[in-house]
Amino acid sequence: MKLALHRSITFWSGILVMGFTGLMWVDSTTRATGAGHNDWYLVSYRAGVHYSSAGADAGEWRFQYRRPIDADDLPVKSYWPPVPYLLRKSGPAQQMDYWGDQSFATMRDFDEYYLQGLRPGSFICFIPYWLLLLVLASGWAALLFWRARRRHKAWLLSGQPG
Repeated sequence: MKLALHRSITFWSGILVMGFTGLMWVDSTTRATGAGHNDWYLVSYRAGVHYSSAGADAGEWRFQYRRPIDADDLPVKSYWPPVPYLLRKSGPAQQMDYWGDQSFATMRDFDEYYLQGLRPGSFICFIPYWLLLLVLASGWAALLFWRARRRHKAWLLSGQPG
């Protein structure tokens, strides 16, 4: 029995998924791509994935793809290193002005400001792509090791010369 790794669907699936995630990471540094429905919204933006309950109760699907974003137009001057966070809205919604000339040190600061204008119970969760890739690579490696161990046991039990 051959223990060829290149014949494994787990191997090729992992390469495909991590490659696609890497491409999404690169794309998210210059564009915003998102989808939403009813009360939730998921957007790939700023080197990570934002998930929020801050959407409108429109009851329809919304898709978004923005042109490349000029860094000078953003209120946040730095997003490195992006760290994961979860922000929840507890008080009543406040009337918020457009950020105008304000500048925020981090994405978390900007999202905290943005969250003030949302209704109670809203939240924003940010997961950076480096964390997604770390989790994907760990799971992929565990599956590959499990596959190799299972195939090696099967080969030993078969008694065939190697």
